[in-house]
Amino acid sequence: MVHSDIGPLVGQPCEDVAVKPILISAIALLMSTGLASAADPILGNWKTTLGDTAAIEPCGGGYCITLKSGKHAGEKIGAF
Repeated sequence: MVHSDIGPLVGQPCEDVAVKPILISAIALLMSTGLASAADPILGNWKTTLGDTAAIEPCGGGYCITLKSGKHAGEKIGAF
């Protein structure tokens, strides 16, 4: 059954191209959130490619990355 204003109602693929990237992004976000909350293996100290130490710690609703050694020790260099 097709309604003239809204297109196919059941069983037809969506022809709107913009829906696919949004759906893929939403699925990726849900999957990454679930993985991060399952266990927090990312927390702790990590070595950068330059050999400095960076700490990943909870902050706000996410995580912050702060350099612990090197030229920029004490600086927050990222968040996610």
